[in-house]
Amino acid sequence: MKTFAQAAGLPGFQQSKTYAAHRVWAGSTRATIKTQPLPFKDAWRLYKEARRFERQTRGHMASHYARGLSRRDGRLGKSGLVVLQSLLFDFLDHKTGRLDPSYYGLRQKTGLSLATIGRALARLREAGVLNWVKRCAEAMEPGEAGGFLLRQISNLYAVAPASQWRGYARAPEAPPPDPESTGAHPPMAALGVAAGDGARRMKTILEGSPPGSLGEALARLTKRRIP
Repeated sequence: MKTFAQAAGLPGFQQSKTYAAHRVWAGSTRATIKTQPLPFKDAWRLYKEARRFERQTRGHMASHYARGLSRRDGRLGKSGLVVLQSLLFDFLDHKTGRLDPSYYGLRQKTGLSLATIGRALARLREAGVLNWVKRCAEAMEPGEAGGFLLRQISNLYAVAPASQWRGYARAPEAPPPDPESTGAHPPMAALGVAAGDGARRMKTILEGSPPGSLGEALARLTKRRIP
């Protein structure tokens, strides 16, 4: 039996080391976490934004070989895009938003090593694309010393919207098409027709259109309707 001083680790008293039955990371929570649905079309839109983010930052990153990055990689890296694609389309429950794969599950889907997956997840988190919560659960251990212990379980991941990504500039909205490029009709004044002119005047103008033109086709159509 240990004395109080030994248990408290007071100076001058040797404290024996103890080890937990299971590894539990600091900051792990047992609380139930509510997730938000992420429809497939929104997940696909996020992945396209991530690919654009990678292209946007490619060639502007310092080389970090220790982190699996080269100068040809962008902020996320090739492995970061592979891991993100697997998270969004292999493991994400689009109806509930639940996303909690293990490293071994990601390795099976991506073919990457556990170390590469860890570095890819870290890059995604640094860029603000991905975040996660460490989780643990109570486990009943059999035997004389059995009881409720904490066991580390897989992290719960969430993909952030593109507006929260660090250093990412979204593509500007495309301008509306030029009306002239969509086959807009010329104004009535260009046809020599003033406001209040009747259908017969219009028919006369269309009949003077060159062969094979739209005006000629309209003239044939109006000929049947206007005597």
